[in-house]
Amino acid sequence: MRRVRRRTEFELARPAVRGAGKVLAGLGLAAFAATYAVALWKMPAWMGLQGKQGDAKDRHNARLLVVSAGGAVVVAVSLLYTARSYRLSRRGQVTDRFAKALERLSSTDIDARLGGIHALAHVAADSRTHHDDVVEVLEAFLRRRTPVARPDDDSPSLAPRPPLPERPAADVQATLTTLGARPRLLERRTLDLSGLHLRQARLAVTNLHTANLQGVDLMRQTCRVWTWCVRTCRTRFCGARR
Repeated sequence: MRRVRRRTEFELARPAVRGAGKVLAGLGLAAFAATYAVALWKMPAWMGLQGKQGDAKDRHNARLLVVSAGGAVVVAVSLLYTARSYRLSRRGQVTDRFAKALERLSSTDIDARLGGIHALAHVAADSRTHHDDVVEVLEAFLRRRTPVARPDDDSPSLAPRPPLPERPAADVQATLTTLGARPRLLERRTLDLSGLHLRQARLAVTNLHTANLQGVDLMRQTCRVWTWCVRTCRTRFCGARR
């Protein structure tokens, strides 16, 4: 359904279609004006108020009824136009917020990145259109900021290995919390967090049951998370050591 709607919006945005729409709108407005003028002139006759069957006051009231109906139509059209303008303005504001949040994610300042993560969370909550985009951006940010899990870290190696962090950084933890608390909507793809080193991440109130967690290192989690990992059967490295 979403794909059909996007396809329809794309077709309606084409210049030829927009030009035809303007022509049809002009013809419709001309037809409405002609119908309104005819109704204003003929309404007393249609109501049987011409000649001796009605006085001038009755004919005036009949035409006043036509004027009131025309005014109601104009008000309805104005409300529809106002609603459309508000929707377009709100969409532009959300898009602007989304772009500014993306700029914050690329900052070297941890506070700016945290602000960008929380801004994306608000965008996902306010706009269903940007929901999938926010999830994909946060997933890419998480993969960029999180090292790959090493299940055989104790095995001998000729090359020195950089030490893995004991716990996720503040921006990584905020991203996990945001992804776990995102609105439950139908998404175009499955959240993929496979193979990440998320040891000692705080997941007690995080819901990631639909995510792909194959090979994620979730050592030293709470018993609740351990039970959840066993039930999902999507992780190979998950312990309950505290």
